[in-house]
Amino acid sequence: MNKAWFVVCPRWKSRDHVNKPHGWALPQKSLLTVENRYFDPLIKCIVCGYEFSLQQGLKEAFASDNPFVARPFQYNAEESGEVEITVGQLKIVKFSKPFENAPVVYLTPQFPVRAVPGYITNTHFSILSCDGGKGVKKGKISWVVYGNRDYDKVPLWRRLISNAKRHQLEKDYRAEIIELESAFEVFISDFLRNHLTSKLREGTINWLLRRSIEEVLRIGFIEIAGKPLSEIYPEAYREWKKRVKELRDSVVHRGAFVNREQAQRARKAVFELMTKIDPKIIDHFAFQVNKI
Repeated sequence: MNKAWFVVCPRWKSRDHVNKPHGWALPQKSLLTVENRYFDPLIKCIVCGYEFSLQQGLKEAFASDNPFVARPFQYNAEESGEVEITVGQLKIVKFSKPFENAPVVYLTPQFPVRAVPGYITNTHFSILSCDGGKGVKKGKISWVVYGNRDYDKVPLWRRLISNAKRHQLEKDYRAEIIELESAFEVFISDFLRNHLTSKLREGTINWLLRRSIEEVLRIGFIEIAGKPLSEIYPEAYREWKKRVKELRDSVVHRGAFVNREQAQRARKAVFELMTKIDPKIIDHFAFQVNKI
């Protein structure tokens, strides 16, 4: 199976993009020129020609409210295909390999018919159809499914990001903010433990990770880089603290309301800081693509 990254042009709000695509799936073969240069402007927009980095394109996609853009961040595998159906007869579609759980299914009829998914399992799904009085007997339907595969290999922080995307799609922005901050803190714990194991005793690391996240980011990065994270990436740190950490605290301790714009800013802030700390995590935002 191939991998892809869904990117959105940073200028998607410009006139050039009116009634045109904002983003697209960037196939793995297109990333040969990018390699590990995640912050270099090596991607050219297919609509306006603007050049941007993989990190910028992913950040815009990560912040998007479009459900078809959010799905590749909620799940790590996409499968699609085309099938011919006889109207009124149950049609079974089998996946190339099982998903972890029942995936999300979307159908697009290519002829005048009413069609909906029937039962869905992790190995197959069914299509129910009727002609709605059109008298059509046969035709083709395109389908696409999103789900998880090899989930045991997905780190905990990435699973929490998936949970945040589920809350986003349900427009439960308060729960989304809580999951985003939880994902960030788990990511930081993993990152620091990996980088401090050779420098500090296990007991000292555990002591550090039990402290407040601000203290963890101060002491931990002084040990690693000689200065606190707030001085290494001051702007990204301020955005995370204001847009994510403080907002999360307001939700948990005071029941604060979170609107759509606040959630979008939080997504950008947490993605920006995480990818600056460890650019290699960008690979965890790829998804498997398979067309059968």
